[in-house]
Order: sequence, then structure tokens, then C-alpha cells
Amino acid sequence: MPPITKSAFSNGNFDIVDVGQFLEMIESGGHEGRDILFSKMSLPQVDMKESYWKNCNFLGCRFPNASASRTHFANCFFDNCDFSNSEYSDSVFSNVIFKYCKLTGARFAGAGFNDVQFKDCLAEMAGFTESMANNLIVDRCNLSAAQLDGITGKNYFFTKCRLSGENLMATLLKGIDLSECDIQGAIFGEREVKGARVTAMQAVELAKMLGVIIAD
Repeated sequence: MPPITKSAFSNGNFDIVDVGQFLEMIESGGHEGRDILFSKMSLPQVDMKESYWKNCNFLGCRFPNASASRTHFANCFFDNCDFSNSEYSDSVFSNVIFKYCKLTGARFAGAGFNDVQFKDCLAEMAGFTESMANNLIVDRCNLSAAQLDGITGKNYFFTKCRLSGENLMATLLKGIDLSECDIQGAIFGEREVKGARVTAMQAVELAKMLGVIIAD
């Protein structure tokens, strides 16, 4: 997978908007925003669904409990943002980076992820059910008790993540290296885990979970 870059954000030609301007932009719904810098904006329960954002930076923003379903983000960068318990179902993320973000309880069911990275994010109990992932990297994230069931696509990777207690049913892990992830208590069957790379200790725990009786 080629590295995702922030080249779209390097020229510094951004429009900087305040809270009032942002609310004016989205109040009619279906808004398209380009080349905008959002910095330290706090808008709990903001409604930005069915909108389109391209070449935008979101830095230190707080949008907990936001409604952003069926929204498209392209070439966007989210740094140190809080989207806890927000709704992003059926949204599309293309060439997007989430870094140091809080996504606890956020809902991405049915979303599409194309060339996306989640890095050092807190996403406990987040929901990614039946999402489509193509070239997705999840690195050093806490996904404890997350819903990762039914993910389809190709080239999705979890590196050094906490996946304990998450639901991975119907998400095929063939070829995925889980050896540096915490998968204790994860929920998946033989079909899902077949072909995944794990440590010897993880293999023992997986065997027990699948009903294999290991002799002393």
C-alpha cells in the first residue's frame, strides 16, 4: 500500500472559519466545503450529515454526539479531535488520516474507507459493522469492545492494536498479522481467523476459544 501523505494540506492556502461561519455553512444541509482549516472548534451534537468536505484540516476539534451520516470526507486530516458517540454511518472516507483522536462509541456502520489511517486513536466500543475497507491501516489504536463484524474489502491491517473483547465475526483475517495485537476475549470463529498470523500464546487462546481441548 502506498503511504498516505498530507500533500493536499502542505501549501497552507486554507480558509479559516469560526463556529458561526461553520454553522451557516451546514444549516441548509448538503454543503460542500473545500480547503478549510477548523481549529479547536467545539460543537457538541452538531448536525453535518449529507455534506462533502475536501482538503480540510480538523485540529483539536470537539464534535461529540455529532450527526454526520452519509457524509463524504476526501483528503482530510483529523488531529487530536473528539468525535465520541458520533454518527458516521454510510459515510465515505477517502485519503483520510485520524491521529490521536477520541472515537469512543462512534458509529461507522456501512461506511467506506479508502486509503485511510487511524493512528494512536481511542475507539473503545466504536462500531464498524459491515463497513468496506480498502487500504485501511489501524495503528496503535484501542478498539476494546468495538464492533468490527462484517468488514469487507482488501488490504486492511491492524498493528499493535488493542482488540480485546471486540466482535470480528464475518470479518476475514487471512494474511493479517495480529501477533502484536491484544486479542484476548475477541469474538470470531474458525472461518474468520483462518490464515491470520498470531503468536504461539495467541494460538493457544484461539484454540481454547474454538473448543479445542489442550492436554497438559
